Amino acid sequence: MSIYTSEKVMPYVYMCIHKETGHFYIGSRTTNKQTLPSHLDFPLYKTSSKLVKPQFDFFNWVIIAEFFDPVSAYLCEQQLILS
Repeated sequence: MSIYTSEKVMPYVYMCIHKETGHFYIGSRTTNKQTLPSHLDFPLYKTSSKLVKPQFDFFNWVIIAEFFDPVSAYLCEQQLILS
């Protein structure tokens, strides 16, 4: 089985899962400042969360989905947070 990894710069939704507690944070990267594909961008970007960012090394992370437009990424993030 192979996992597809996009090489295009696209907005994305991600989840950070704390390695010890299992608590998670869902976020999206929808800014025009992004210049790398999501799998290369996220480890550098880390997150905009002021709570998660200082503890980033204590989290595992996964890119949930990539989108063609930032609005779709934001709406998906909100839907996941509310569900």
